[in-house]
Parts: sequence; C-alpha cells; structure tokens
Amino acid sequence: MIGVAYNTQAIKTDVNGKPIPQYYDALHVEYRPLQGDHAASRAVLYGPDGQPLSTTDGKIDVRASELEALIGEVQESPSANTLLARLKTLADTLGTEATLQAVKIALDSLNAKDYATQATLAEVLSRLEAIEQRLAIGEAQVTLTGKTVEIGAKQFVVVKGERIVGKAADRPSASDAAAVLFDGVFYHAHDTGDVWQASDGDWRHLGVA
Repeated sequence: MIGVAYNTQAIKTDVNGKPIPQYYDALHVEYRPLQGDHAASRAVLYGPDGQPLSTTDGKIDVRASELEALIGEVQESPSANTLLARLKTLADTLGTEATLQAVKIALDSLNAKDYATQATLAEVLSRLEAIEQRLAIGEAQVTLTGKTVEIGAKQFVVVKGERIVGKAADRPSASDAAAVLFDGVFYHAHDTGDVWQASDGDWRHLGVA
C-alpha cells in the first residue's frame, strides 16, 4: 500500500465535523491525529541518509560515542589549549611548596619597594631603624644635617624644624635636644605615640598623638 496518494484518503474530523490537526501516514495509508507535548507537536529527526535518527539510553545517536571518547581523553590528559588544561595546570602548580615560596618572595619584594607617594609610618620607621643600626657609637656629638639630627650618636628625624621623631627609649635629655634646636622643641615617640616638650631642661609630657 506504500505510495498511495494522500488525496485518496479522507481526513480526520472532530465531533463537529471540522478537520483536526493531523498528518498523513503513508505506511498505513491513512491520516492520523497530530500528537504533541509541552504545547508543541511531536517531531521526528532525520539523518542525511533520509532515515529517522535512533537513540541509545535517551541520547540521539549523532556521533555520540565519538564525542564521549574525545571528552574522556580531554579529561584524562587535557591539551594545553583547553580551559580544563589551564585549570589543571594552575591547581597542580599552586599546590607545590616551590610556588608558594615564589609567591612569598614576590610579596616580600613588593613590600620592599619604595612608594614615595604612599610612604607609611611603618616604612619610615624601618628606614630609621636601619640607619640607627649603621651608626657608629662615638663621643657625644651634635650635628644638624638636612632633615635629620644626631644627638649622642643617635639619629632622629626633624619635622618642620620643631619636632624630633624617634623611639621612646631613645629620647635624649631635654637639655641636649634644646641645645640642638631650641628650648620648647617637641619629641614624638613613633613607637608609642607619646609627645613631650622640652621646658627648662626637662621633658613635659603632652599626651599621646
């Protein structure tokens, strides 16, 4: 019966005699109701050979086995050009002590940079301590040079010509500080924040800055 023309068969109608959605089944030589799911009609996919595509375990057999084999190879041994390869390499690299040490060295080098426009108090103090360690111990000698002042073989920073900055434990006598600058000079301990003012040979504590 295959090959019988569709126009030789009667179409399907509803209870009111109206044509219903339908399709012509050439195999059975009749019109059949058009079925559907999810607000759409059902469809059959055909391959390039004109035959309906088959399925295996709910998957359409369109080179499914080849694709799954390739995916398996990429997961097992990804190439350098895949995203999975980059992620795998990153994970393997970051998990080594050598890389962690390299990161630490890089961070230490950044910490050692001199960012003149963003100098912090900690960086200034570090530089002052390094200068103090390099100073030779000698006779009590006072020399004023630029923005630093040396009192009793210790180096201090002078701010605006009126405030000496140094450690609390290194605070010189008020008379020595006044002899270098003037009576009434301030001393700021950068490690504790305390501020004193020289007055008639003594330090007068002003509080914590």
